[in-house]
Amino acid sequence: MVDGRWVMRGQVLLAFDEAAALADAEAAIASLHERTVAKLAMLDGALPALAQALRSTNCAAQPSATAEASVAPRPSPSAS
Repeated sequence: MVDGRWVMRGQVLLAFDEAAALADAEAAIASLHERTVAKLAMLDGALPALAQALRSTNCAAQPSATAEASVAPRPSPSAS
């Protein structure tokens, strides 16, 4: 009970439509995935070239071995 109103009773949510909320969340996740998968592939290809270009400039500091080791590789979009 919240503020004098039952929000759950008998393990059933009463405050909102749980099935509709889950369907909306799944649709939002699918939409986000569609919008970002191509951009992630482009970034995966561009970032190594950008890092190399920055390393070759005099103003870029060389990353330490510890910093490089702490970066985990991101799975490819085709693996999902």
